[in-house]
Amino acid sequence: MLTILSVLPVLFVLYYIYNADRFHHEPKKLLLKLFILGCLSVIPILVVEEFLAGFNTFTGQMNAFYRAFVIAGFSEEVLKWLVVFVFAFSNKAYDEPLDGIVYAVFVSMGFAVIENIMYVNFGGVSVALLRAFTSIPAHMLFGVMMGFYLSLYKFTRKRKYMILSIIIPIVLHGTYNFILMGNSMYLLLFIPYMIFMFRLGRKRIKTYQMLSYLNRKSIDEEII
Repeated sequence: MLTILSVLPVLFVLYYIYNADRFHHEPKKLLLKLFILGCLSVIPILVVEEFLAGFNTFTGQMNAFYRAFVIAGFSEEVLKWLVVFVFAFSNKAYDEPLDGIVYAVFVSMGFAVIENIMYVNFGGVSVALLRAFTSIPAHMLFGVMMGFYLSLYKFTRKRKYMILSIIIPIVLHGTYNFILMGNSMYLLLFIPYMIFMFRLGRKRIKTYQMLSYLNRKSIDEEII
């Protein structure tokens, strides 16, 4: 039961993001591959997190900052980005901007489902319900932003967008974790921050959906 509760919200996100690309669905074999690689990314991520944790000599809010932005945000988003870049960026199926979002979310959900199973089997049903409306959507939105800027890089070849495709997810992820790990007063920011991420992520998806509808491969920088 706990495993089912862990997996269901991930399946919902995958269904949603797959159908967001309604005009040109991506190859199922490629998406399955990216999802599995996202699952497997948990192993190197845990290794990197353990390594980075060894440098954590901070206390108080600096400890929370380091854990949120460096141990979690940096290691998780960089390694997920590497999976997308190595296994999808040069794939011939990556032929329109929305594809980048789809690929990045599938990788993110691969990581998220393993993380969710670990947390839920430890914390129970209450944790499953909480994470279904917080952590899982957050990981999806980190992936949306990663894919959005990665497509900007792919279709404009401006290196700044490749950098942003790494930096923006790290900052969003780190901020999300810091709100939860930092001073209890920061929790007042949690709901507004989730609303902000949802609105931003939805806007990015709609932007590329419009390009897909128009069958455009070029990206006008004004869309940002």
